This record gives sequence, C-alpha cells and structure tokens, in this order.
Amino acid sequence: MRGVERPVQVGAGFTRSCRMDGATEHFYEALCRTAGFALVAADRALTIRAWNDRAVELFGRPAESMLGTPLPDAFPEDMRPQLGVLIRDALEQGLSNDVEFTIDAPGGEERVLVAIVSPIVMPQEPVSGVSVVVRDITARRAAMRAVRETAARLRAILETAAEGIITADAQGRIESFNPAAERIFGWTADEIIGRNLHVLMPEPHRSQHDEYIRRYLATGQPHIIGQGGRELTGVRKNGETFPLDLAVSEVQVGSARIFTGIVRDMTERKRLADELATSQRMAALGNMADGVSHHFNNILGGVLTSIDAALMSDNPRTFRRTLERASDAIGRASRITQQLLAFSENEYATGEPLDLNDAMRKFVLGLRPRLEGRGIELVEDIQTVPPLLVESHRLPPILEALCQNSIDAMKSGGRLTIRMSADDQGVMISIEDTGEGIKPEHMERIFEPFFTTRAQVSSAAGGNVGLGLSAVHGLVRELGGQIQIASKVGIGTTVTVRLPLKGHGDKPAAAGAGFE
Repeated sequence: MRGVERPVQVGAGFTRSCRMDGATEHFYEALCRTAGFALVAADRALTIRAWNDRAVELFGRPAESMLGTPLPDAFPEDMRPQLGVLIRDALEQGLSNDVEFTIDAPGGEERVLVAIVSPIVMPQEPVSGVSVVVRDITARRAAMRAVRETAARLRAILETAAEGIITADAQGRIESFNPAAERIFGWTADEIIGRNLHVLMPEPHRSQHDEYIRRYLATGQPHIIGQGGRELTGVRKNGETFPLDLAVSEVQVGSARIFTGIVRDMTERKRLADELATSQRMAALGNMADGVSHHFNNILGGVLTSIDAALMSDNPRTFRRTLERASDAIGRASRITQQLLAFSENEYATGEPLDLNDAMRKFVLGLRPRLEGRGIELVEDIQTVPPLLVESHRLPPILEALCQNSIDAMKSGGRLTIRMSADDQGVMISIEDTGEGIKPEHMERIFEPFFTTRAQVSSAAGGNVGLGLSAVHGLVRELGGQIQIASKVGIGTTVTVRLPLKGHGDKPAAAGAGFE
C-alpha cells in the first residue's frame, strides 16, 4: 500500500506530517504512549504537543492539563535556565544533550531524573521542534552511591587494618599493598605493585614460587591457600628475614582469579615469647634450688653414712651392702643431674638414627634390679619399631623420669607396664602404673616446671623433686613429639609419648611466604 501524507497524532496529541499508512500510524502512536520513559515533545514555539503515559506517572500531571502549555513550565524552576540552553542548541544547531535534575514525585519521595533534549527533524525540512526523553535514574544513582560507599569503607578498612593485606593475580603479580604491608615489608605500594610476590620470600622459595602457582592452577591442590594461618618466613626490602603468620584465600571475579594474603609480623610476639620462656625457666630453676640442694644433701648424707659403716665393718657382707646403698644413692643423684641438664639445655646436637629396640632393651635390663623388694611387677609389651633420628642421650632421661615417677607412686607395690609400638605416623611409648593416680585439680598444672604435690600426687607429678614431667615435656617437644596423660585417683596413671619417625633432626625446610 502506497503511503500518503497525512496528519498523525503521536502520543497524547503531537501532530506532524509524514508519509505512513494507517497501521504504521497506530503502531507509532502506541509506541510513544507506552514507552518505558517519559516522552515530552514541543514545536518550535516550545508548546507541548506530546505528553505520554510515563510522563503522566513521573510528573503526576495528566496530558490534558499539559498539552498546549509552555515546555519549560513542565520542569522545575531551578533547572529551566540550563534546559533553555539545551533547547536552543537543539533548535539552532541540531544538537542532542542531557541534564540531570530532581523532582518531588507524586508519592512525595525525591526522584533523580535525566532529561535528553533532541531536535525533531523531518525529511527535507528544518528542525520542527524538540523532544525531551526523561528517565528515572533514582535506583541507579542509589546503587552507584552504595557501591562508592562500600568501596570507601573497604578502602578505609584496608588503610587502617593492623594486618598486612596483599592481593595478587594468577601470575603472582601484586595488585594491592595496604599501609600495614608497607610497614611490615618496607616496600611502598607504588614500589611493589606490579612486582612478583616472590620478592617477599627468602630463597629457595623465591625461585620456586612461580612453579608453586603453576602447579596449583593446574591441579587445584593448595599448599597454603584456604589452609588457615601458617607460620612462615618473609623477607623485608632490606633483606632481613622475619617470622610471619600468613592466611591466603582465593576469589573468582569474572574470569580472573585473585589471591588475598593476610600477613601478621610475628617478630615482636616471638621475642616476647622467648623472653617469657627464659624468665619462666630462670624462675623455675630458682624455685627449685632449695629442693635440689636439700635432696642432694640427703643423698650425700646417706652416701657418707654408708661409707662410714663400710669402713667400720669387718663383715664382708655388711661392707658390700653398705657400698650398694651408697651406689644406689649416687645413681639417684646422677639421674636428677641428667634431668636438670635436659631441662636447662637449649642447644641440641644433630640427631643420628637411634635403635629404639636396643635402647629399650638396655633400659628395661637396668630397671629390673631397681624393682626388687618393692612389690612391683614389671610387664613388657614392646614391639619392634623403626629407628628414630634423635640424639641417643635424649631418650633415657624420658624413660627414667616416667618410670621413677611411677615407682614413687606405688609405695605399696603394684604393676608397672611399659609399651612400645609404631604406626605410619611415629612411635608410641607408654608407661602405665597402678599407683595413687592424679587428682583432677592437679592435672592442669602437671606440666608446669617443677610442680609437685610430693606425696599427694602420683606418678606423673614428678616424684622425688617435682622435675619429671616438666623435663619430659620439654624433651618430647624438642624431638617434635607429643605427650598425653590419663589418670584416675586410686586406679593409676598412663603417660603416652608419641615421637615422629623423622625426629627433629630431619625437619623440612622452613616455608616461605608464598601464596600457593
């Protein structure tokens, strides 16, 4: 059907001349009326000729009251000067521009709007009017404001956090470095952003870090990521190494993978812990001095008495018995000395493989004579175990202290059971007695240096001078092991020591501060 030139009502009354059939006319009229944006159109005299349904909703004014009125009157008075400039640009230069403004909507709330002013141009004719398309951007502005506020809060958190916060991409390049990280590592953000994370690590991890990341990206098996805080070693800009606690997480943003590391400098905490440990050790040794002195005086008094009796006796049997008593007393003094040395030493020699089976056999052989006449039955449940990489002189004091404590707890006799076994994780040694047991109120303090309740506490409490478990605990920890105690008053006590198959002499190298 051939188009004809005829007047067409657009929206709520704007007429223009164009070539279109009746169906097209109705289509355009419906389009303008039901558009999702407010449409206001005016002729060159700026008389409103169109005011669609959305304009009615947005401005709260019906089309009948707006058609034929001046275009500027439809908008807030404070924006009319700027609107006038845009209308003039549209009519005279054919330009389209936009302006933002606010109105009080019919419901009373303030709305943020954007008005796009454009010329209305007919084919082969000059500009015949202007159209103003108005969109409500209140929700978008609120969302943008919320995003800005959230970003500002996050930025404030990053800037003021006590922990170092570092982000890096999947290639290990640093993307952000907060002020705390600057203080910890000595780099400024401007200096380090864009560099590889490995500059924050000591060797050999610095050279290996890129491979760590590639392996993680390929296999998905993390070394540190998502594993919680770990104590590692970092390196400052000046080359100084220091202990740090590192927790790493990963987040996917679109197709990008971002790694975030939370870093805490542990230097001061380590120093304070070392000072506290030293002061506790010195205080414990000081508190112990009187007890040790008194105990040694008793032992020496017994030795001297036995020697005097031997010298005065003409009976060979009496002479032998008195010397045996003196020898036993000297043995007790030697054992106390060994425990004191084990407790007070700080440096440990490099470990060599220790045959635990042979060491245990020799210990049990030496233990049996000490049980004679005490009414104590010795039970052995000793399995063959692999060798441990520990110093050979470290194990006997542990066994000696535990067994002596058990012997002291069974003054009326009982049963002493020694067990030894191994699994994939390590070797277990347990000393079990049927002595008096440990009272619940003493269990919390049982590992304190030199804690003792003398006669009131059983085996694990430390027997003679209260040295036992404090020394054993320190030795076991130095060997990378663990110690556990189970006790019940009137039933007895079991002390279990677990030692790793690779003793402390074969620890893995210290980890670097990697994000892998």
